[in-house]
Amino acid sequence: MSASNYSLKINRDLLDPGFESYRLSQDTIPIYKVDLDADVEELKLNEYTLEHVRAFGMYNHLHLDPWYEDSVLFVDGRGRVLSFTVILDTALGKPREVYCVAPDTSEHRDRVCASLSLTSATWATLSDGSGRLDLLRTGKRGDSCHTKWEPLFSQDMGAPFTLLHSVAHVQDNVHTLEVLLLRIQKDPEETKGSGFSVFLEWITVANTAQQGQEAKYEMKKRRLLKGKSVPEYAAVEPRGKGLMVASERPFVFTHVDGSPLEQPDPEPMQAENSGGSEGTEAETVLSGVAFRGPRLRLSSAVCLQGTEAETVLSGTEAETVLSGVAFRGPRLRLSSAVCLQGTEAETVLSGDEAETVPSGVAFRGPRLRLFPAVLPSGDRGRLCCHCNLKPEKKKKLKKDPDLLKFNIKTQKSIYFWQQTSENITVHVRMPEGVTKEEVNFTLTPNHISIGVCGGSPLIILEGQLYADVQPETSAWILTSDKSLEVTLQKCVVGPTWPELVMGDQRGEHLVGEEQAALVHQRLAHLTSQDWLQADSDALHASFLQNVNAEKDKLLNYNSAELEDCDVFPEAGFSITHFDESLRPSQVMNLGGSQYLFTVVGNPLEMPCLCLRYDVDAIVLQPHPEQDHNMWEHIATFNALGYVQASKQDKKFLSCPPNFSYAALCECICRTFIYRQPSPLETVLFNRKQGRQIEKVAKQHVASLDSARAILGFRATNERVYVLTCSSIFILKVNNS
Repeated sequence: MSASNYSLKINRDLLDPGFESYRLSQDTIPIYKVDLDADVEELKLNEYTLEHVRAFGMYNHLHLDPWYEDSVLFVDGRGRVLSFTVILDTALGKPREVYCVAPDTSEHRDRVCASLSLTSATWATLSDGSGRLDLLRTGKRGDSCHTKWEPLFSQDMGAPFTLLHSVAHVQDNVHTLEVLLLRIQKDPEETKGSGFSVFLEWITVANTAQQGQEAKYEMKKRRLLKGKSVPEYAAVEPRGKGLMVASERPFVFTHVDGSPLEQPDPEPMQAENSGGSEGTEAETVLSGVAFRGPRLRLSSAVCLQGTEAETVLSGTEAETVLSGVAFRGPRLRLSSAVCLQGTEAETVLSGDEAETVPSGVAFRGPRLRLFPAVLPSGDRGRLCCHCNLKPEKKKKLKKDPDLLKFNIKTQKSIYFWQQTSENITVHVRMPEGVTKEEVNFTLTPNHISIGVCGGSPLIILEGQLYADVQPETSAWILTSDKSLEVTLQKCVVGPTWPELVMGDQRGEHLVGEEQAALVHQRLAHLTSQDWLQADSDALHASFLQNVNAEKDKLLNYNSAELEDCDVFPEAGFSITHFDESLRPSQVMNLGGSQYLFTVVGNPLEMPCLCLRYDVDAIVLQPHPEQDHNMWEHIATFNALGYVQASKQDKKFLSCPPNFSYAALCECICRTFIYRQPSPLETVLFNRKQGRQIEKVAKQHVASLDSARAILGFRATNERVYVLTCSSIFILKVNNS
């Protein structure tokens, strides 16, 4: 069974289109500081590939306990797991040691930072950074418990790894733990790029002791996934029946318990039949296929149907088709953006066999050139481009350029119009003998009416405009050739109108030089084969040179800049759900959304992921048991997507479980708090707009008394915790 593809579903009730901005608050946020007995170890990378930096260079060393509010944990440079709980802000204690990692006598060149995952209210998972995995029974955690954690399972997993997620559940009366690991290793099969591949390992550990015996945990299953990019989000289902991974490049299961997993053959997709007849010679190429012939190359999704489609595409006269094409019908129909090159391009499109070209098309070649919004039809087609004119008309056009635009006596259209980014010019053919006193012209911001009054009233053009215009700055004039010239001023500068009057097909759109140049610029990538390829050796050498020159200085990593470097034009950002069969069951495309952060809203459910949606940030809660609503939009942070993009030195983002605010920190010193809109206690009026303001969203900026790099950042409903290598800061954001 092939995976079902879904689109991101937005709850419009959670969006605020009227949100204006955050107001900088002068209220002081109390900041408390606790010095640490030992520094938190900051990882020094031995490999400076992009994936190593994204996976380990941006690691958040601070862990929030979702079962015990205002309790955070971290691992210091001595290998101690420290728990820090706040009861009273003015009487803060020291972090308390709950476990100590056994010293590692061996030297690991590829050692990564120690990582911790709080599996349940009484269990935790720990990695020492050198390849050993420990499962710890913590007992009841929190401020009143001083019990040391007890290791019940410890095993060397081979190469160093970091923990991504873990859950605990009871299956068939057996206590079971599911753990997800991330590692980056050299891959002999990876001959391009850095030579490294990203591996996720999903392991299952269960209690094998009989009832009444002492607990004994053993590894039951190991599953290995392979990919080419570090996942932004990865988590196991609460019952251990599936896995969700969000990444720029897809992951696939390759091994189970050390044995290679046979990869299933790709299942064919079903072609949608829209009424076009299929002939015996019809050929179908449905998705992502490169089709090569004597003089033909297709490089994206294509659908061919019809008896003559094959000869059009595989004949010697067609040279190149570079983008998505759909051919349907007994002859020929083009229905998406196309770029054709070749000396016979004109005969393919405007000959007797051409039927319809209903959408934006760009054709380049010695004998034809079309621009978007040109819809040729009929046996030859009428094209609004110089190259479609006969040679004698081309010579006349050079002497009189207005002939093509305004010689309405030789055309069948009632009106002609062209546009720039700011205004629209319309020429309407009027009956002979009409004077300006007889012209009946009415214009509102979204409606136009042109007619003739007098003995025989006549309405020539009337209807709703495609977008709003400014009536006070618009005008009309009766020209010498008795056509009515109307100038409309757009309310919104920039967007191109596909039509003048909604649903009116009696006009003809003339493409001006400014618009043609803009279209050429937008379509230039369709005919370019110069793809951006990063030279991994040069990139690696550049990193090493930078490290040697700045080894005594702090390296600031910016996740947004790293994502800009990692360009994969052929793949999109998506989130995939793998079921118990280890195959993708559902895939949601997130290509237009940027990953921001992960937050645990309810510890009994999967972690939420926060994405940028337009200028906002939305929070999605996964529901693996709901096939039709697997990713629910549960919260929105207004304009956070836009705000965080402006912070060039940002390092971590977070929010509390109740989503009352969002928090952001830079690499050093500064933190930003963005609150949800809240009602005002006093009456506030906007004098310019003459309305009362009921809610205001506040922004706070706090500077820490430290010049050390920020290594950890977490938010609770009342506080924000910031960890540096020598101190932990507590920001009191909300009161109980």
